[in-house]
Amino acid sequence: MNITATSRREEQAFQASWRPLERHKDNKTFAHLIDNEFRDPENIEASVARQVARMVTYAGDHVPFYRDAFAAAGIDHRRITSLADLSQLPVLSRFDLASGFDRLRSTQVSLQDRSLRIARTSGSSGVPVKVLKTRQSSDSFAVLWLRQARWFRHDLSRRYGRILTANTLYRRSGGALNLDGDTIGSPSWMYAGQFFHTGDEVQFNSSSSRPDQLRWLEQHQPAYLMSYPGLLEELALANGCQPLVGVEGLVAISTIMTRAMRTRVETSFGIPIYQNYGLNEAGLVAVQCAAGRYHTHIEHVHVEIVDTDGQPVAPGASGRLLVTTITNPAMPLLRYDTGDIAIAATGPCPCGRTLPSFLDVIGRHRRFAETPEGTRPRVNGLIDQLAEMPPEWLANLRQYQIHQAADRSFELRVQVTGKLHEAFGRQLQQAWATLQSDGEDWPLTIVEVGEIQPSPGGKLLDFVSEFDRAGIDPAR
Repeated sequence: MNITATSRREEQAFQASWRPLERHKDNKTFAHLIDNEFRDPENIEASVARQVARMVTYAGDHVPFYRDAFAAAGIDHRRITSLADLSQLPVLSRFDLASGFDRLRSTQVSLQDRSLRIARTSGSSGVPVKVLKTRQSSDSFAVLWLRQARWFRHDLSRRYGRILTANTLYRRSGGALNLDGDTIGSPSWMYAGQFFHTGDEVQFNSSSSRPDQLRWLEQHQPAYLMSYPGLLEELALANGCQPLVGVEGLVAISTIMTRAMRTRVETSFGIPIYQNYGLNEAGLVAVQCAAGRYHTHIEHVHVEIVDTDGQPVAPGASGRLLVTTITNPAMPLLRYDTGDIAIAATGPCPCGRTLPSFLDVIGRHRRFAETPEGTRPRVNGLIDQLAEMPPEWLANLRQYQIHQAADRSFELRVQVTGKLHEAFGRQLQQAWATLQSDGEDWPLTIVEVGEIQPSPGGKLLDFVSEFDRAGIDPAR
């Protein structure tokens, strides 16, 4: 990928184009973020190691879960002083978090403290978790969101749009959720408006129909649109793979966007897609640069890419993505397994920034954790085939979901507005035959459905399996 590297001076110049609110004219926070982006890598590692060591010491002293876990493993938490030492600590699973809220909470905080906040998420696994956060940890979201807005070169004076689940949007009077078909908004951007003068923001429910969403976009014409990867792909299909009037940039959040999906959406709309990486449990973790790497927000978290034994993988290898939070003493997350798989990076990034980075987030390992061997390549191969089809073959396709039954058979459930192209099914069945090179014959059926339901957390999942839902033994 040929890109022009940025520099401290270029980032400072763009930052200066934003007009701070009067009360933030002397705020040095954003200048500090820029300085961190171009520090010597060894200096960055030493700084992060000190923050991580401080949090590990605090957790071992004041968090019952870690105190007991360290004692059981014979770990002296005060001897964890380098990032390499972290591999001695156990990995914190989502199930640990779901079942251990009280024991993961610091004894130094009280639930009666009104400055504390609780972040909740159900996640695609359906295992609900909640995390207690300090105000500082919660407020860091807006600051780090503005780092990504600078990297994305957003003009804050323009209009911003969001098509997301209603529970993530502004509330109506009395705290009611926005209704499908209605627009809700603000005279300033949701996060940027806390610090800078901005244009207005308009928001629309992702549960509204795709035609309604396209009409809404045509009417309001936000310069930037934030939504989910699957929904952006559906909008591209529903719009006949034609550009969106007035929209200059897309921000994809929450779920994985494959390279094939990115290519389809960017080619259809003729505008770039920007991405970050984050999770409700930890907040914003990383932001993707123009070279395609995800750079870690070192002021807030530390990231590891590890193998099944919790040890670092080699550069270029894939592994589980672990996050350690360093700004939330109310409930520190040490080596928290995000459920995602990423590729480890090494060496300087072509973008010119020196923040630690990792490569593609290539999938959620919890989606395949309980499925039979051979499921992942079939699912990923089928998704790639769909993404690479000519636009005219997909003219009437609005949404799809791959479903794996308990007998290992597959259904491709498609929501359509008319007859699909005659080559659609033929091409997929031919591709499916080549994906069964392991000798296992798992049939694929294409089924038209009236509606595809989102997950309990509101996410549009492209793959669901009955092995995950029912706890079926995949080796059976």
